[in-house]
Amino acid sequence: MSEQMFMNPVSNQNPGKKSSENPGTRMLPDAYWHSVASRISERGGEAPTPLGLRAHAIIRALGLPSGQFSSLEFRPDGTRDAVAERIYSERVVTPAGVETEKSGIPTSGTDVLSLAADEELLGIMSEDSAAIIRADQKQRDAASSEYSPMLYFRLPAGVDLFVKGVTHDPSERLDTFIGGIMEHAGVVALEGRTELPYGASIRKIANQEIGQDDRFGGYEQYVVDALDKGQEILFAEVDPRDESKVTFDSAAAFDTLPDGFFDAYYGYLSAQDPGLADRIGGIAEFKKLLRGQTGSNLEGIRETVDGRKYYAHAFVDRGKHGDKSTVPTGYELGQLIFSDAVSAIRLHLIAKLMSDGKIRKGPIVDFQGSDHLSGKQFFLRYPEYAMEVALRSLPEILASDATGFFRKGKINSVSEALADPDWESIAGKIGTVAFLRTKKWSSPKAELVNVFEENGIDIGNLMPSDAEIADVIKRSAAARTSGTESDGLRIAA
Repeated sequence: MSEQMFMNPVSNQNPGKKSSENPGTRMLPDAYWHSVASRISERGGEAPTPLGLRAHAIIRALGLPSGQFSSLEFRPDGTRDAVAERIYSERVVTPAGVETEKSGIPTSGTDVLSLAADEELLGIMSEDSAAIIRADQKQRDAASSEYSPMLYFRLPAGVDLFVKGVTHDPSERLDTFIGGIMEHAGVVALEGRTELPYGASIRKIANQEIGQDDRFGGYEQYVVDALDKGQEILFAEVDPRDESKVTFDSAAAFDTLPDGFFDAYYGYLSAQDPGLADRIGGIAEFKKLLRGQTGSNLEGIRETVDGRKYYAHAFVDRGKHGDKSTVPTGYELGQLIFSDAVSAIRLHLIAKLMSDGKIRKGPIVDFQGSDHLSGKQFFLRYPEYAMEVALRSLPEILASDATGFFRKGKINSVSEALADPDWESIAGKIGTVAFLRTKKWSSPKAELVNVFEENGIDIGNLMPSDAEIADVIKRSAAARTSGTESDGLRIAA
């Protein structure tokens, strides 16, 4: 695949200046991610869709932001620190990130590399966050080979999030980094293993139930070492990647899916997001689009800059810029992208639980395969679009109710559920986070926390009915005809 196929149509129109802290990259313009979101929104059209209205209702019920958000933090007395706000705004909130000069691979979060020497910023951060940044600096200094960058995001209510890309290569030395963050992280999020149901990975890692030959990467042993020292740690698993979903998207399984399944899935999209279905252009094209974005088939582009490894999905595009893009385009489907979208939502939910006082506030450190950074970083900025992607990937959610359904003939149950979705149950699955708090070998078990239930939210009463959605769409069409309304329910642009 030529690099030309992966040209970034957004930043190429308005390239930023070279980054002095990160040679080989250039800074992205402030409006960069806004322009990506606007492009997706324009493709979606002016009319609200059932899927978009439902995504909006779920995000609102969870108390999460729809699009780019304020990360200002209030003191206990309700006042704000104006100096800290200015520094955060200038250094980590307003900047849109960087992109590699050669391939145009963008980053959304702030590369911690640019923060380690910023003593003024470190001085206003919490001691724990500053310690994590310095630990990453030590890991980079000790690295004898390429390594994945760690990205920093400041979530609503001033919750610090560090997303660390790992390669699942045991030779990637992470001990200096992990050893330096366990005592400082409020929550450590680990990537779930593909062969285990959601929530089981963190328990098995903590209980040393994963054999040495089956290590998913370098970090499991370091997690065990930290526990062996008696450190009390709150783990979370945020990505929905159990075997049924991965099998669902494998190339071999994909070819065995009956035509009836694709008929049901495309029918679901036609009813819930008719504009997307029309742009796709029929079931044959839909199958190509879905297969091209599965975990086993998704192509990407990689580039190493100054020892740091950058990666971008080959997001599907259909326009004058070609059929591939380094940024989301509005055609996002498939297991890997679904996993990134739900993971971003759950990281926001963890931050919300912190800001609501449900769990201790502190930095969130998320260990994820580097392949996941590309999609997740955009979804972190636009949670409502992440929810839309999750809902349009409904079979991925339903698959968790039919583990091994290829072998057991349960595919029909998924097809039937597509025709009559249980929206309350679907929202509950997305809004559930697996936690595990442990110290030295206490036989821990994962606790699944449904954020709706934790906050006493009756999602059934908040989800719009089919009749209410039809009425909103009808009134919106009439208002557009008279030129008096903008629906305001799509990505905030």
